[in-house]
Amino acid sequence: MPSQLAAVRGSDKALLALLLVNLLFLRYMREAVPALSAVPMTVFTVVACIAGARGIVRNSQFLILRRILLPLLPLLLIVLINFSLRGVKLVGVGNVLTALLPVAAIVYFAHLTCQYSNDALARVVAVVSQVLNVYFVVNSAIVYVQISSQRFLMEPFLAHNPNAFDHMDGLIGSNGASVLNFVWLATFGLNVTRIVRRQGHPALPIVVVIQLGVMADISTKNDNKMFIPMFAVFGIVLLYFVGKSSCVTGRMKGAVGASLAVLATIVISANGFLSNSGSSYRPVDNSSYVEIILPSSTVPDARNERAYLNYVAYRDYHAASLGAGLSNVDDQKQRIHVHLGINSGSLLLIQGGVIYLAGLIALMVAALVTVTVARNRIRAGDVMSIGLLILITTFASQMFRDQFSSVAIGLFFVAISTLDGQPGVEGEVRQEARSN
Repeated sequence: MPSQLAAVRGSDKALLALLLVNLLFLRYMREAVPALSAVPMTVFTVVACIAGARGIVRNSQFLILRRILLPLLPLLLIVLINFSLRGVKLVGVGNVLTALLPVAAIVYFAHLTCQYSNDALARVVAVVSQVLNVYFVVNSAIVYVQISSQRFLMEPFLAHNPNAFDHMDGLIGSNGASVLNFVWLATFGLNVTRIVRRQGHPALPIVVVIQLGVMADISTKNDNKMFIPMFAVFGIVLLYFVGKSSCVTGRMKGAVGASLAVLATIVISANGFLSNSGSSYRPVDNSSYVEIILPSSTVPDARNERAYLNYVAYRDYHAASLGAGLSNVDDQKQRIHVHLGINSGSLLLIQGGVIYLAGLIALMVAALVTVTVARNRIRAGDVMSIGLLILITTFASQMFRDQFSSVAIGLFFVAISTLDGQPGVEGEVRQEARSN
């Protein structure tokens, strides 16, 4: 890493570099080269857990441990009850570990934000955003070639899924549109926080606008239906934290409010325009968002797989209680639905029911709140905004099955953590006296 990261320990520099290599390149290599299938995220998660545990014990006065244990212990009780009533098999243990691995990556980011000063974290954000901006240019060019050729860098994936649209994500890899969304959101979040802290290049706002235009254009060409709603949710949460930051003046708070109104207008207009245009792209109908998350009394359109799987979970698999059983659903060998696993929400409902899903969401929210506020006081708005984001993300993506997505989301919230308005002494860890 460059000299800007002199305040960051060597082990954390190495982990950050490994994190970026995993996220930006090795997912593609893992899918294209079967021998690498288990290597990238397994190595990162194990090392990240070790580093996070080191930070918990040595530097955070068990702050992270206290915040994580509060939702973790009830979740473990829920799992034990499910095993005792629905049976326990190796596949059930694997399902639980798969769901917990993304949280482990977030715990490492909590270690970073509790360990280092705002100045040090801002330097990390600056370096990572520069890497992501270069990657955005290269990867977007590859995606446009893929859209044109229908085969470029997709040959290894077309054999098991011949729908080329699902693989038009550049170097992300097989069925990676959801992960591409989160990489885009991380890029957007890191750039915006640099602008707010007045640390970016004067041309950075123009770069952000151009990037958003490219993101929207690619999404209409590779049938990426979830980009607009996910950008709206993450954008609103980002604006909330920008608005409450003491880094922002009163005049800027007005600009933030105006930006929120413009964002809402753009999202609504984009949905309406694309729905009525001649484009083959069809965004998710606004009335379908509720069906995707809440149980429906009527059968949703089967073409809206997320809403339909949610309906099936409650109708056929006891999602209102304990589900079919954590040990009774193997998403790799299931016959429930060809698209089961397209999002985490419906899969977790079928496996363990709504109480299991709620426990996992609470655990992820606790970890991300710790990343975001570090040692500062936790406010109700922080929990509610992050909780709503995670709830929607769980039903829109494979958040609890894909550690790559959680890494990108973690980077997004590390960037937000630099807006807390209480920068420490450059090169030093955060002061222990700061309020919990």
